[in-house]
Amino acid sequence: MWSRRGVVALLLGLVACAAPSARAPERAALAFGLVVEDGAAPAREWPHWDGGGRWSVPAGFVWRLETPLLGCRVLEAAPAQDARGTPCVRVRLAPEDAARLRALSERGLGRRLAVLVDGRVVCAPRLGEPLAAERLELSANFAQAEVDALLALLRPR
Repeated sequence: MWSRRGVVALLLGLVACAAPSARAPERAALAFGLVVEDGAAPAREWPHWDGGGRWSVPAGFVWRLETPLLGCRVLEAAPAQDARGTPCVRVRLAPEDAARLRALSERGLGRRLAVLVDGRVVCAPRLGEPLAAERLELSANFAQAEVDALLALLRPR
């Protein structure tokens, strides 16, 4: 991991730290960060879903995220199915965190928003509209075992 000029770089799947904030993201099971897409890597080298519904990550790929990351308190986490019937995780955020996530998503419209669970990027959807609800679905063609592992990390203790 490296940090420079308000940007943090994360290797996909590795734990990372971020600049200090009101709630330190490294303590939050769920965090969000806008992906820096500065044209350094051609589009074909970005992680993408392969035919089997899994991330295909180029060797040495690094997620570069703006800092500080937004750590969120999860009030509820439950298994669910997305619109395609694929297993996903449904979470309910604390109201103040939902409001901060809405502001972050408004600022990042058209960009990718990395979703980090326990410091690992689990998906990075492109924002088409602001995230305006306290309830969110984390959906990325997860297998049921992946959903179960995410729930173990996200459920309030």
